[in-house]
Amino acid sequence: MPDKTAVKDAKVRAAILKSLNMAHPGERGHRRSLLQSAACFNPRHGIRATHDGKTVDLVICFECFSLQVFLGDTKAGALTTDSPPPTFDRVLRKAKVPLPPKTGKD
Repeated sequence: MPDKTAVKDAKVRAAILKSLNMAHPGERGHRRSLLQSAACFNPRHGIRATHDGKTVDLVICFECFSLQVFLGDTKAGALTTDSPPPTFDRVLRKAKVPLPPKTGKD
């Protein structure tokens, strides 16, 4: 089983979501990356969130700036940027979750 941590602090959860959604102030990360996507999809990060009995899973590859979103039986794809990894990695290091080695592409 992959290493994981529960993020209970609302401010930390907000920082993770902000890093995922924003490339820089005023611009959504997925919009900036539309022309920067590759086709590798080697996910190293994932997020599971549950609210009101519904669970959403995000499986993220920062090498190709792609993510897959699963909500019930629905699957969708989206793009992100290279902005979120430092925030994700900082949260994981603080929780003492070992990070996989960088590939040179991420």
